[in-house]
Amino acid sequence: MAFIIYKGSKYSVQQSEVYAVPQGATELISNYNGTWLKFNFRSDASGEIRVDREVDRDKNSISWVLLNFNNELGTSFDTLVGDVGGSNLRLSGMVHTINGVSGSLDEASRLVTLTFMLESPDER
Repeated sequence: MAFIIYKGSKYSVQQSEVYAVPQGATELISNYNGTWLKFNFRSDASGEIRVDREVDRDKNSISWVLLNFNNELGTSFDTLVGDVGGSNLRLSGMVHTINGVSGSLDEASRLVTLTFMLESPDER
């Protein structure tokens, strides 16, 4: 098992995933322990990098809009997913966008890495 020290807290890596998202796709849908996770890739003229989150408890899903994640070298994000048994579950992600395509950056090919980390007692 791997651990990550993040902002002074110890987290155990629960799950790590890598996805090759093909050109033309605007969404990535994953699942963590029965919760659906949806990622929408969007771009706008502002160029501001932003992550917006929406929780739908009725559908047991969380959606994120990843705005302007268009860097070939990668753009990362870290977000709280929720509480699991009294511990914080965080998601760390990295998005590499392949910009050498014609058309909208919303539909560019991407390599997406997702790492789920659960806060653990630090017993070092």
